[in-house]
Amino acid sequence: GTAGAEQRTFRALLATEGQTPALKAASDVDLALVACQALGRIALAGDAVTALGRYLAAEEDEGRAADAAEALLRIARERKDTRATALVEAARDRRFGWNSLFWTRTRRFYADAPSAPALAPRTAADWNERGLVRRGKGDVEGAISDYGKAIELDPLSDLTRALELDPRYTRALINRGNARQKKGDFEGAVADYGKALELDPRHADAWKDRALARLSSGDRDGAAKDLERFLDLAPGDPEAPAARAKLAELRAR
Repeated sequence: GTAGAEQRTFRALLATEGQTPALKAASDVDLALVACQALGRIALAGDAVTALGRYLAAEEDEGRAADAAEALLRIARERKDTRATALVEAARDRRFGWNSLFWTRTRRFYADAPSAPALAPRTAADWNERGLVRRGKGDVEGAISDYGKAIELDPLSDLTRALELDPRYTRALINRGNARQKKGDFEGAVADYGKALELDPRHADAWKDRALARLSSGDRDGAAKDLERFLDLAPGDPEAPAARAKLAELRAR
């Protein structure tokens, strides 16, 4: 079947580098993990990018997918191979997301990996996407500029209608707020999150992010209210326990 074919591909790749003995007692899952780690180290097998790309596209576990992504990005850096980077970007954008465990583990390898030149942005969504890439590469100023362009290009003044037409308009506001917060512009970040919440009052991340920006700017009461709303909307969010602890701390003072 397909799984067997994938395993044989990895075995063939690793056998050329003397890795096969390490796999004799391995389970199927361990085999894939060892393959990813080994390929990331050797970066020599001719079809390593293709094999890892197939594995990354099929793997559902975010931790193991991150191992494959690390291997691809190591190869991308050593070979200046933008194909390998593109496979990781596709997994991030189409499957796991920017706030996933997968990307948390992968982003430190992404910053130095080469990416294919992007087409000149034309739509608000294009500018937003390029802003995300720039922020991932550490270009905060460039990201803020692109997010701003995405917001300017939205032709509608009615915010509710704008959300119906293009939900990424909200995402651009939140992304620009995140970039401004990282830069230390907490007032600008609070303003962007506020506009995003006018569009979508049930966007839990925007409430959480605005709480952090307000807290950093000294607005403890505003931060507490935003954290309460975040917890109302997303009580099971992975960051909810930390939010509850911070809220309790704010209420105690």
